[in-house]
Amino acid sequence: MRAGAMRNLWVIEADGRARFLTPGKTRGCCHVIGQPGDLIIVVADFHDAVRWHDELGVACVVGFDVENMLHVIRRIWLDHSSGIIVLTEAFDSRIQIAVQAVRGAYLRSDLTEWGRCS
Repeated sequence: MRAGAMRNLWVIEADGRARFLTPGKTRGCCHVIGQPGDLIIVVADFHDAVRWHDELGVACVVGFDVENMLHVIRRIWLDHSSGIIVLTEAFDSRIQIAVQAVRGAYLRSDLTEWGRCS
């Protein structure tokens, strides 16, 4: 969803494969769980967003895939004056750069720091 309008649909098959409908728009689109406040958590996976929202009670944004998260981070930064924490399973230097640009935090999915040697 972007600007409150549905831009595409994420289809999850019975075997667990997920895909977007083509030729639907995905770049910069996301789904927000909860009401954005002082802090927003950005993750790629819907399940992780639900879990973090339930555990911490803060708004979580689903970027759906790591490539799209770069665009979502920028969109969240432009639309909200909230602090941004990005959580991923695997380190990505492009996400690290995007997060540094918006003065956010980039952590592992278990909330530990990636460390300087990543």
